[in-house]
Formats: sequence, structure tokens, C-alpha cells
Amino acid sequence: MPRCPLPARARSIAALAVLVCAALGLLSCAPVYITAGLSVAQVGTAAFINGQLVSARQAPIEEVWAAAVGALEELEFDIRTLRPPDSPDSCGRSAYVMAKDEGGPQVKIRLERASEAVTRIRIRINIFGDQALARLVLSRIDARLPTSTAPPPVDPIDPPQF
Repeated sequence: MPRCPLPARARSIAALAVLVCAALGLLSCAPVYITAGLSVAQVGTAAFINGQLVSARQAPIEEVWAAAVGALEELEFDIRTLRPPDSPDSCGRSAYVMAKDEGGPQVKIRLERASEAVTRIRIRINIFGDQALARLVLSRIDARLPTSTAPPPVDPIDPPQF
């Protein structure tokens, strides 16, 4: 029985499918943890990716910086490294604070100016991340920001109508 060759289009689609499967197989080796906010109030506010909590707030970087430092002080972490947004090496585009408690976790907060009114927040606890503690730190940052910067909570009993 003679073999029918595949058309060129079918061969290219099959090759592409093999490459995609191989790429996905290689990527699955890296520990990627993506969690969506499970409570209704957290929808769209933050994502926990590769051990890091990533979020954004509608507030200037200077306000978020003050709130981040205040949150770490409130949680009684010993602040070890400060690089405020007005430092010469950041040019007002980024900020960094690292804190550690003796025998406790290391907390790193990186801030990036997305625009004059929006600041991206990245929180990492230790090397592998601790989602619960990172979310606690973010909640304490939110508590120190003006109320208009946090996303409005959604009432689970009376959801918005679209």
C-alpha cells in the first residue's frame, strides 16, 4: 500500500504542535505558582507569581514608599536596606526596601513607577515566597494609603450588574 505524504500545511502545523508541546514540557520544570485571589474582595488586585506578590495601586510612588516603610515598621520588621524613589540611582522610577527580623523571614519590597499616578508593588518573602505574609504586608500598605487607591470591595451579597 503506497504511503500518502502529508500536505505541506499539515506538516507545518504538526511541527508547530510538537514545538509547542516541547516548550510547555520544558517550562513545566520551573516552579510557577499562580494563584488568583480567592475571595471576592481580592479579584484583580494581586497575583502571586513565582513566589512574588505583584500588585499595582493608583498612587504616586512617593506615597506608596511611605506606606511600605510604615507597614514594615508597624509589623516590627528590622529595616536593613532603604533605596527611596528620590535616590540618585533610581531617578524617581523605582524604590526598594528590605527588612528582616532576627530568625524570621526576609521581606523585600520593590516599587516601580508605572505612571505619575500608578505604582507597581512587588513583595517577596524569603527565597521561595510566602503568600500569606506577602498579602499581610500588602494589606498593611493599603491601610496606609488614601482610600481612593485601593480597589473598591465587591459586596458578595449584591454583586454589580453588567
